[in-house]
Amino acid sequence: MDLEKFHLDNGQDYIIKSAIPPEIGCNEVLIGIDEAGRGPVLGPMVYGACYVSRKDEPLLTTLKVADSKTLTEEQRDGCFSNLQNGRDTFGWIAQILPPASISRGMLSRCKYNLNAISHDSAMLLIQSILDMGVTVGAVFLDTVGDPGTWPSHPPRLSD
Repeated sequence: MDLEKFHLDNGQDYIIKSAIPPEIGCNEVLIGIDEAGRGPVLGPMVYGACYVSRKDEPLLTTLKVADSKTLTEEQRDGCFSNLQNGRDTFGWIAQILPPASISRGMLSRCKYNLNAISHDSAMLLIQSILDMGVTVGAVFLDTVGDPGTWPSHPPRLSD
């Protein structure tokens, strides 16, 4: 994973992604999206999406994939290792938002809060996967803030 561009200019958002795994082919995928980080306080926020063919859904249970907050550090490391070893099965994409970028939005005249940033990041990740020609069947999203507010932000995605 090459982060050189991010390190050279860590004031801008940065997107990294895997190649589309061969196992996905023309199959419909399931996407899981989550975030990590503390934003402008302690470093970048990273929004990530992992996707897998719907036909491989049972593999998620076998690998014990779950919301990271419900797993121990050891279990998270095990999941990460399993996902890395499944390069032919799992695809991923991540958006890195450095503190400077988040602060600019939050301090601008037209405020851009973390909930809005989270929403827009999730939509960007989904749209990016669609733009790669992948057919999305379902999305599992760990929301920031009140999940009840998400339906008021209808996604504007195109395939």
